[in-house]
Amino acid sequence: MMVIRPPKMRRLRRADMRRAAPALPNGFTIGNLFFGIFAIVDASRGEYERAVLWIVLGGICDGFDGRVARATGTGSRFGEELDSLVDAISFGLAPAMIIYFSVLQQEGGALWLLVFIFSACAVIRLARFNVTQAGTKKTHFVGLPSPAAGCTLATYYWFSQS
Repeated sequence: MMVIRPPKMRRLRRADMRRAAPALPNGFTIGNLFFGIFAIVDASRGEYERAVLWIVLGGICDGFDGRVARATGTGSRFGEELDSLVDAISFGLAPAMIIYFSVLQQEGGALWLLVFIFSACAVIRLARFNVTQAGTKKTHFVGLPSPAAGCTLATYYWFSQS
């Protein structure tokens, strides 16, 4: 009788772990982007409750990316810029689009300008944060963080339905 044995598992070396570690926080950031894009798609389909859920899940991913980067010591300038670009979509554009599709589109007129204004404010806030805090330790926020503003606007739909 022939015995089949599993192949020997190659043990990960510390050097392999160091190369893979930067993928962890950036993976959370890309997950945040996925949820932001999917929120826009669901809002365009009229699935507003699910769209809001995707924004909240994106916020959870956003909360983990910085913590994981600090815990693994893999924070980078690339990661900071990626996070800001993704936050502009997930917490600037996506919540505004949820409100547009659920409320403003039905009203007609030039209310789409409110989507532009909210998105522009989020992008300006992120750019200002990147410029004023570049290269310094981020110990506190000045103003309202974009994820909090985006989650507040997105969850408006949930609260308006009760």
